[in-house]
Amino acid sequence: RIIGQQGKDVRAMMKQFDVNISIPPPEEHSDKVKVTGPPNNVKNAIEALQKKCEQLELEKEERILKGFSLTVAVDSQYHPKIIGRKGERVKKIREEHDVIIQFPRENDAEQNSITITGYEKNAEAAKETILNIVREYEEMTTVECRIDHRVHPRIIGQRGRNVKKIMEMYKVDIRFPRQTDNDPDLILISGDEDNCMDCKDELLNLEEEYLQDVIDKEMMGQYERPSKYEEEKRSNPKSTGFVVAGAPWDRPPDTSSTEDFPSMGASTVAPKVNTAWGSNRLGKR
Repeated sequence: RIIGQQGKDVRAMMKQFDVNISIPPPEEHSDKVKVTGPPNNVKNAIEALQKKCEQLELEKEERILKGFSLTVAVDSQYHPKIIGRKGERVKKIREEHDVIIQFPRENDAEQNSITITGYEKNAEAAKETILNIVREYEEMTTVECRIDHRVHPRIIGQRGRNVKKIMEMYKVDIRFPRQTDNDPDLILISGDEDNCMDCKDELLNLEEEYLQDVIDKEMMGQYERPSKYEEEKRSNPKSTGFVVAGAPWDRPPDTSSTEDFPSMGASTVAPKVNTAWGSNRLGKR
């Protein structure tokens, strides 16, 4: 740490005090640093080195204190609620308490553990904030609602706009099943009991409205089967399709051929005949 990256810090110190500072190699395990130069410069350089060491010790203690870590067990279903939309809620907790909050990864064996790192006092305060959020959701009523999974995208809407409106209207939280869940139709509604029941009725009405459209489209899709050529094209992308062999456009036209172009073959004009003594006109004389 005194040497710095590629000796940058120690060179700057030598230049500042006009001295030579020799630091022993790591394999010697020595605590002695040799400073060479004019006495007054050496004295100032040693004082600067001592201050640097005191600063490094304070930073070390600070890292140890700030490295305090604790784990809080929270059901994984509440993790998205703690994180918040686009991570806004967990970001606020981190900034307020000056801590690092880590959630388990998908491949971790323990999926319910949240790790908080920081000063002990701050970590404990952040833990209490997280547990308060969980208590709020645990006190809510959760109602199960089975909606045909084929209409889920319609209910969610583009970028979740439709489902956000429904949640705001009824002041509830709606959770759709994940791909790994056993029941793809099961939707969970959390909030006040009366609000949850009203929201459930709304979702069932939307299912009835959207499901008929989905069924109609599936039936139409059965009649709109691809042609034989399209099926062959999909099964064999390299296929060139129907090819006409020996077509006239496969070879360039031969204009000298009397078969292809009778009028462009041998000339039909009578050849000009010359006599031994010149033209016919002279022979008539």
